[in-house]
Amino acid sequence: MLAVLLALVLPVWLLASSAAEHGFDPTTWIVGGEQYRAVDRLPADAVRVPQTGYDGQFYYALAQDPLALKEETRTALDSPAYRAQRLLLPGVAYVLSLGGRQPLLNWLIPFINLMAIGLTAYAVARLATGAGNPAWIGIGAGVVTGVIAATLRDLTEPLALAALALGILARSRDRPVLWGVAAAAACLGRESLAVAVVALVLVDLIRRRWRLAISGALALIPALTWQLILLAHLGQAGPSGAGEGTWGSPLKAPLDYIRALRTSGELWAPYGIWTIAFIALTGLLVAWALSESVRMANPLGVPLAAFSALALVYGFSLWADAWAFTRNLSVVWLLLVAVAATLSTGRLRFAAPVASIGLTIGFAIVGGVPRTPW
Repeated sequence: MLAVLLALVLPVWLLASSAAEHGFDPTTWIVGGEQYRAVDRLPADAVRVPQTGYDGQFYYALAQDPLALKEETRTALDSPAYRAQRLLLPGVAYVLSLGGRQPLLNWLIPFINLMAIGLTAYAVARLATGAGNPAWIGIGAGVVTGVIAATLRDLTEPLALAALALGILARSRDRPVLWGVAAAAACLGRESLAVAVVALVLVDLIRRRWRLAISGALALIPALTWQLILLAHLGQAGPSGAGEGTWGSPLKAPLDYIRALRTSGELWAPYGIWTIAFIALTGLLVAWALSESVRMANPLGVPLAAFSALALVYGFSLWADAWAFTRNLSVVWLLLVAVAATLSTGRLRFAAPVASIGLTIGFAIVGGVPRTPW
């Protein structure tokens, strides 16, 4: 499908351009930090950055031991339970790499994330055509800025959101088993996606769509079971391992971030302008999508409302930079484009996918292309 291929153009280009800075070494995308060299599980000759690096190094360690059974794996993680709760990507990578073999993992994790982008674009394109809309809307779901950012750093968001998108497609076609499987995978990919699943279960209960409601509810069991295993195994459930600054007063963190840009003189520089545009467009499109969802009784408005409310209380650690806040708003943007794909009237429904594509291109431009991923 053309929409899938077009959705892959930008991430493939960015992956290639970043790795080109280091002789096309795939360990570039792990973004391993020197601080963890003594305990990490990266290849000895992996490309590294000063200080802490980024989260992909922890998921790379888990891809060699997804259940965190080995002491050297737990030692390599900054927050073992918090990282290990996101089982989907490490688990899939472990199986496909024949037991976590490093030479295979180096290329396999970014390949999995690229395939996930393609699956997301496919799912939303099919949602769009099912509602009489053009398939190109799916491109906007595939190239969500936070998903592209996560792909450049070997993170978990692309695969988790692909599972959610496929689940939404299955649910729209009244396929409860596929919906349940995809929803379970999404919750194991990123714990917060359980919010979307619960929201859609409530919608199905209210509408008395019992099979879909039961499948969605059952989909929560694997993630809950995994959390209990982590509690017994590591002494802590995943969400409780989140670091300081994860939550705060409503809107405080983004406003503080904008003030910091103004203080540093970067507010009206290209990056600052892009940041303001990202925040403003997110707010405006959420307001539009929620109003349209209410008017047309669109069930996707319920998880969109839930995640938008959640985003209001994200703390300063989730607004550290564009790599952080775009990833944490990636669910909102996926749902925005999915809502647009399922609306049958109004040209404004094209605003969400166009804005998604435009903001991601802007993200690449203000970061500099070709670029390294840090």
